[in-house]
Amino acid sequence: MKVVIIGGGLAGFSLGVLLQSRGIPFVVCERDPIGFTRGLAFLVHEDAIALVEEFLPKFPKPKFPGNIVNDLVLQYSSGKEIAHKKLGSWHGMKRSDLVDFIKNYIDSNFIKYERVFSHFLYEGEKVIAAVFKNGDIEYGDVFVGADGAKSAVRHALFGETHYTPVEVKEIVGVFKSKESSANTPHLFRKYICKNRSMAFGIIPIASHEWVWFMQYHTVLQGNYSDSPEDIKAFVLESLKDFPEELNTLISQHDFTKSFVWHGTDFDMLPSFHKNNVVLIGDAAHLALPFTSAGTTNAFLDAISIAKYLVPDANLEEVFLAYYQLRAPIVNKHLEFGRNSKVNFLSRKMDDENLHIPLIKDTGSTRVTAALSQKIKLIYFTDPICSTCWIIQPQFRKLMLEYGANLDFEYRMGGLLPSWEEYNKGKIKNAKDAAAYWSELSLEKRMPIFSDVWEVNPINSSFPPSLAMKAAQLQDKNKAALFLRRISEMVFFERVNISEQARFLEAAEQCDLNVPLLLEQMNKEAQTAFELDLQFAKEKDIQVLPTFIFYIDDETKIRLKSYQNYEDLERALTTLVPGVVKNIYAKEPRALFATFPSLTTYEVVYLTDWPEEKVLAALNELRSYNIIKVQVHKGQMLWTRNTI
Repeated sequence: MKVVIIGGGLAGFSLGVLLQSRGIPFVVCERDPIGFTRGLAFLVHEDAIALVEEFLPKFPKPKFPGNIVNDLVLQYSSGKEIAHKKLGSWHGMKRSDLVDFIKNYIDSNFIKYERVFSHFLYEGEKVIAAVFKNGDIEYGDVFVGADGAKSAVRHALFGETHYTPVEVKEIVGVFKSKESSANTPHLFRKYICKNRSMAFGIIPIASHEWVWFMQYHTVLQGNYSDSPEDIKAFVLESLKDFPEELNTLISQHDFTKSFVWHGTDFDMLPSFHKNNVVLIGDAAHLALPFTSAGTTNAFLDAISIAKYLVPDANLEEVFLAYYQLRAPIVNKHLEFGRNSKVNFLSRKMDDENLHIPLIKDTGSTRVTAALSQKIKLIYFTDPICSTCWIIQPQFRKLMLEYGANLDFEYRMGGLLPSWEEYNKGKIKNAKDAAAYWSELSLEKRMPIFSDVWEVNPINSSFPPSLAMKAAQLQDKNKAALFLRRISEMVFFERVNISEQARFLEAAEQCDLNVPLLLEQMNKEAQTAFELDLQFAKEKDIQVLPTFIFYIDDETKIRLKSYQNYEDLERALTTLVPGVVKNIYAKEPRALFATFPSLTTYEVVYLTDWPEEKVLAALNELRSYNIIKVQVHKGQMLWTRNTI
């Protein structure tokens, strides 16, 4: 597997370091060998520093560039102090210094310069190469767009990005002085204007070196352009009522080395990937600069992708897991940035309402750590178990919220060897099964139809169970999709899945190797199925589904039959009280980025939206050809469109 990273920067080079450490072939394609040298700098929290220290080589021990900043003084433009706050440990540093620091850990042979992305070459729907404007072509297996806020890779995947209007700009510069009294070594000083949406700040980034910035509502710029001359005149005019030392500082500054940030963002993407191309950093998500989150998010994206990206990995599952992990977090940052902008423009900056505009206020920036010892979950099921079908909403929610902390395994319970050997409960034949399913359809909201028992009855669940074991031998993720698919076929589409042609059809739809599956059904899968049946007998599994949660042999919780979500969750929190719940993206489009198919009720359950709102959203996705629908007796099964 070769990974082609398009764009260096913090996200791209960090991913390169991680792939290099794991021996995965890669190349970073960057436009500028010199780097971004203009006066850009930022604050980076200690959490981000800790993340980078974890993935950089330990020897020599990395020493970060920049300067510790642990205090913030807020003042009005008149100089009157508003508050003096302890920040904890942040680091002020130049962007170029941090990029170079990380880049230097990569073998220079793996970095190719003078490459500006042009377009992709395809083989079917799969990208096989990236083409650059200088004529270079780089072939690979996985392509990562790390080309920043104006990402050309994102445009190639999803079309035009709709950025929010620029209402706040930020002018940034760097100055050096041994005599300046503008700041102290570890103090971030910020000046707030009472009668205008404007602020000015100074942050120390090295010994005798500072970064300054001015944030302002764009309407205040009037007829001034973004040229160095006009920007200098505009800043001096704006700072007339600020302390004299700031005017002195600005009057001596070389504005050809300054930069103007245009504050904008865009709505959360429904997915960070398409086929074998994935986005990271600002290419994937962009929050307004009020958050100070961009640097940390770049590191977290790189770590999240590298964690799952291994040779022979199922890319679809890797990228969906990455989205489910990161989207809820960066969506909070997006919201925080927008709220901060509203407060800035409305000048809600009195001492009572003034918040430090740093992402630390929104919660921890660390990756949600998985448990050092995962909770094991054995799920006894069967392809024709009706209770296993109607519990799908709860089970899917469990995997969304706690899947990262579960070591999960499907076991086949052998529900129906044949009608001659079936002696459980009140169901004795196909007619009884039809009546029972009809009752369930009235009690539960998951669609379940009894037609198969009336038209083409299933004589045994062993053939599709055996196929499931063969699928597990090939690929556990594809096997899970296969089990879901044959469940849909029997419960919604009224198909006899014990017929070989039908479960092979499902196997092909799930991208399983059908000839290999048939071969293994007669060999290894047969043994695996018999072991499942023996294990179920040893564990006295009498009811399906049965969930066994455990840490070790002495610590177990067993749940059987239909369960409310709270019961499943309680089993986890009882075993590990500190288990962390993932916050997943609930929008229907995001759910379809994870699940290939969902019933209407599953979407209602997972979004916690009213059904009317869900149906409106689903029909909108359908109108854009993102999903398609099957309808039977007023019930709907929605499927992600792969065309």
